[in-house]
Amino acid sequence: MKFGIKSAGYKAITTGALAKLRRLKKGGTFNLIQHQVRAQIKRVNPASEYNHHDARELYLYAINDGRIYKQTTLPVIAMLKKYLKRGKWDKAKAVVAFGYVADAAAKKYNKEFGSGPSFGGFTAATRRGVAASLLDHYIEAIQA
Repeated sequence: MKFGIKSAGYKAITTGALAKLRRLKKGGTFNLIQHQVRAQIKRVNPASEYNHHDARELYLYAINDGRIYKQTTLPVIAMLKKYLKRGKWDKAKAVVAFGYVADAAAKKYNKEFGSGPSFGGFTAATRRGVAASLLDHYIEAIQA
């Protein structure tokens, strides 16, 4: 198994750490160290960070697109209205629900303007931030 990642944005693992990993046999200790190395690589990855410019672009696109509003946003608002009336309101779950709106907006944005991954280069952290912003934007419609 190779651990030397030389892609842009990743911190290189020292050769001493690689040698130590290679000496270990497969087992609990090896898997634990492998997991720690992967967690370290994920923490350093700049692509997983929140991007304010992308978030604003996606937020405005999600709010101003009529098809996204009709097909995704209105059903989410209707569902959250029901939960609010029943007394089962949970803001964390509401953000998850608006995460589906942010994902749909990112996919449609990519189809219209981009040519990259399915979410158009919008990271998960950025989409989660947009979901929270969308909840703040539509909270009055939910409470009405």
